[in-house]
Amino acid sequence: MGNTSAGNDDDELILAARLYFIDGLSQAQVAKLVSASQAKVSRMLAEARARGFVRITVPEYETRDVALVSFRGGRTVIGFRGLVMGN
Repeated sequence: MGNTSAGNDDDELILAARLYFIDGLSQAQVAKLVSASQAKVSRMLAEARARGFVRITVPEYETRDVALVSFRGGRTVIGFRGLVMGN
């Protein structure tokens, strides 16, 4: 098996991450398949991200509706649900 950190084997982390992020299983479903609690699966997914096994990207885009985006005090404020992102 692969390297271990905090008791989690690399292969175990990658399996849990693939089942959750790629196959779309819930954490409860992953927990049953890897014989772990749902809380442990949550920690495993966080560790997989921290160790670089999971990388999440969001593509850049140009908003087509300038009414949705305004700039206030150096921050971008997007109109729906008041999402604020630092610049």
